[in-house]
Amino acid sequence: MFSNLLSLLLAVSVPTNIGATASSATVIDELSFDDVSYVEEDANEAIVPFSSSYYPQVEGFTHFYSYEQAAYVDCSPRGYYHYDVDAYRTPFTTNSDLLLFHLKTEVTPGSTLHAFDSTYDYCTLNSFLVEIKLPVVLDVRNNYHTPNMVRLASWPSSYQKTSVTIQSSASGSISLGTSFTSGIGIDGLELTAEKTGGITTGINISFGTSTAITTEDPYLSNQKTPDLPYDHHYNGFSWTVTYKSGGLTTYVLDSWCLYEMLKESADGFNDFSFFLNLETDVIFNGTNGASPEHYSRRSGLYYNLGYMPDSDYVQLLNQY
Repeated sequence: MFSNLLSLLLAVSVPTNIGATASSATVIDELSFDDVSYVEEDANEAIVPFSSSYYPQVEGFTHFYSYEQAAYVDCSPRGYYHYDVDAYRTPFTTNSDLLLFHLKTEVTPGSTLHAFDSTYDYCTLNSFLVEIKLPVVLDVRNNYHTPNMVRLASWPSSYQKTSVTIQSSASGSISLGTSFTSGIGIDGLELTAEKTGGITTGINISFGTSTAITTEDPYLSNQKTPDLPYDHHYNGFSWTVTYKSGGLTTYVLDSWCLYEMLKESADGFNDFSFFLNLETDVIFNGTNGASPEHYSRRSGLYYNLGYMPDSDYVQLLNQY
């Protein structure tokens, strides 16, 4: 569909005896991407936006990565869309960090543009999907792997959540201070340190009414991705927006998700490293009886592994 995009194959046949420690992990085969990038932390200044106004400031978290500019997908003559990602971190324990990801998706159907630009058809928006996954990267030549990621929470959702308390999955003492608090720039959403006897034991997330989108047209659904041994949806969250009658104007979705990175589980690669798999899918309705048309983009980001692994020897796992 996107003939001008690079298709990059990240998986090959792997010996079955890749190690007893990985026997419980499922290898994801034949995972292809439209684009893949590699970033090291010492080169990050060339990647993040030039102005802090390009990404939300998040109290209690340190911003460490953003796309240099929003990715653009041309869906002419049906429309187009943009997507962007911001990443933040804060220490959780002596052996783990909390990672916060902000995704912004902006979908524009041809119906918005047709009156001013006749090259676009008067097409409405049918639906779209945004999906983020953080699988473990395994270099099968040396059994190096990135740390395990534990998915914790995501928003907005299609129903009103109240609050949830999260305890670390890592060993080591809690690093999160008792005064920790973060509103993440969203009215009614708050992350605070969970305390017992004056000692921090975890993190509490209180969800305000602004974190729920309950409209019926379009309607939103937010869920964990399935952990299937034959698919590529490992360890992620997804959001879908669906119209009953077709969207006439641009739809903007700001979505967030929270993970714990178990840095002590890394081996060979840097203890703060990960692979980000971001997928977007958009369906525009046709005109004059034409069938709906589907457009998609799958992006991969290696972050701070220490070296760029050879794609012929990379496998992506749910957990190691």
